[in-house]
Amino acid sequence: MKKEYYIEISKKLSKLVLHASTAFEWIISLIILLAIGIELIDLVISYQIFNADFSTVRLNDMLSDILNLVVGLEFIKMITVRSHGAVLEVLMFATARQLILDHSMQGHLLGVIAIAGLFAIWRFLYDQNEERAHLERILEKIRTKEKQNQPLSTDEMNTMEVIEKAGVWKEYSQHHR
Repeated sequence: MKKEYYIEISKKLSKLVLHASTAFEWIISLIILLAIGIELIDLVISYQIFNADFSTVRLNDMLSDILNLVVGLEFIKMITVRSHGAVLEVLMFATARQLILDHSMQGHLLGVIAIAGLFAIWRFLYDQNEERAHLERILEKIRTKEKQNQPLSTDEMNTMEVIEKAGVWKEYSQHHR
């Protein structure tokens, strides 16, 4: 009797922690997005981008700031999408940013090697079909719940939205009707 009670409590706590961590991830994503928006406005003002006199624009500093914003946006995608591809994209943008801004021969060599390594991972180790199959399994669980008229959790609805945006939903709907 006590063992089942503790197992049930453990499951509920695990579910609560999972939902809380997901909520915090979304909050962090929104905070980062807000900071990027503010930084973008500051970037336009501080570099006087719409001013006809471009002699005041410091290209290297501006590139650094813009690429930081791009990496931030990719980081948000990585948090919200949760896929291997999103992680590889963030690493690719961060490495490319460093490669563009570093002006040493060693920095360029290491950057090119890092990008080549990321492309090799993408080509030989990253299996898009595996990720698609994972999304389809998640989708199948959600559809089963829908067929049984069970309410979907917020996480499940968010997952469905992401899968729809990825294009898997259309293919899934066409094959499973």
